[in-house]
Amino acid sequence: MKLFVKDLTDFYNLGSEETRVSVMSYSSSANIHIAFSANFANKNQFDSAVDGISFTGGGTATALALNMTYNYMFTSRYGARGPEFKKVLVIITDGQSSGPVDYPAQQLKNSGVVIFCVGIGHVSVRELRAMSSDPVDEHVIILANFIQLEKLAGNMSAKTCN
Repeated sequence: MKLFVKDLTDFYNLGSEETRVSVMSYSSSANIHIAFSANFANKNQFDSAVDGISFTGGGTATALALNMTYNYMFTSRYGARGPEFKKVLVIITDGQSSGPVDYPAQQLKNSGVVIFCVGIGHVSVRELRAMSSDPVDEHVIILANFIQLEKLAGNMSAKTCN
């Protein structure tokens, strides 16, 4: 997972006046580890911050993560910029959410966030489709395992830039 985040951001110029990146993890809880307001002097500093994230297992609180994303992550307080800037959310999940995802995902989409969903293994395709932006077939990616995730960064960067 960390390798994917670092590989995906290799395709962008990170900075306060360029592409801003935020990183959240979720299991039975959700945590924003890197806010959009984080200012890294270079890509190596960002990669080190990603390496320092501890991921916890257990549970799939996708609905909670979506609510936190809407109420915190994509706000100016956490460094998100105005509506004139493109906002993209990439959700990576390997399970079915413990709560309903339709409403919080719709809130994000209504606020201008483009949502891509990457499902790994046994996931609810209905849930992925409900969370994803239209056209859904271009915003949902289903992988058999985490090994395939490592090969996805280049393809995802092209999709998120368009």
